[in-house]
Amino acid sequence: MGGIALLELGMIGKSRNQMDKLKLHAIFVAIFLVVAHVAMIFGILDPQLMMAGASAPPVEMQHSSH
Repeated sequence: MGGIALLELGMIGKSRNQMDKLKLHAIFVAIFLVVAHVAMIFGILDPQLMMAGASAPPVEMQHSSH
């Protein structure tokens, strides 16, 4: 998002024409979406998966009798 803000404020890409600025804007949006989705995936992951050598307690299956 910072790249888009700098582009819109005219701090980067001053010498580019309108089409090149639009392409650069699209690239910044794509980068933002990739980074946001990767961060979301890591936020969803179980922290136990990231710990090397850590053993998770066994999960007991509960069966209901009907």
